[in-house]
Amino acid sequence: MFGIYPAGPRWATRFMSTISAEKVRDCLVEVAGFAVGTLLEPFGKDRGAVIASHQGFLVMVETDLEGTELIVVPDVQLQNLLWSMNSGYASQWSDREIKILTGCDNWDDLLKDSSHKLKFIGSIVEQAIEGKLVKARPITSSGATPQPADIGNRGDESWVPSEYDYMVPVIDGDMSCAH
Repeated sequence: MFGIYPAGPRWATRFMSTISAEKVRDCLVEVAGFAVGTLLEPFGKDRGAVIASHQGFLVMVETDLEGTELIVVPDVQLQNLLWSMNSGYASQWSDREIKILTGCDNWDDLLKDSSHKLKFIGSIVEQAIEGKLVKARPITSSGATPQPADIGNRGDESWVPSEYDYMVPVIDGDMSCAH
């Protein structure tokens, strides 16, 4: 069972999978461009091992006899910042410090950005579990190739749902806010 994380249950999204964690990880890495996890347990023993990460969020796994349970949570740095906010210590962080640490201008921007990323990454994990996450196929010279219904034409880029077109792509783990 996963533990309680510093930021609290609001910042955790759980999934049950009938497919192996390795298959979920491979799909997230190969199709969605997530970074491979090293099975590190950043929150301590038996609190989840990282199989993949993306935009400052971790996809962690715990396997038991009933299936594979996965969880998406913010990384340790963001967990600690969110804990500060939730525990009444937000005033100890200046807007400049928030900007340096996260790329966001202030707490409001950080909370909005983190909420969007948690939902976005959770939807990608859910699609990987359901076998619905596929790379878009490139357009051929004879015209457009039919694409899966929920995927826009994005060539060889990682899949991003159209409702997230306003988000700035994150490169090399940059966690700056999308404005």
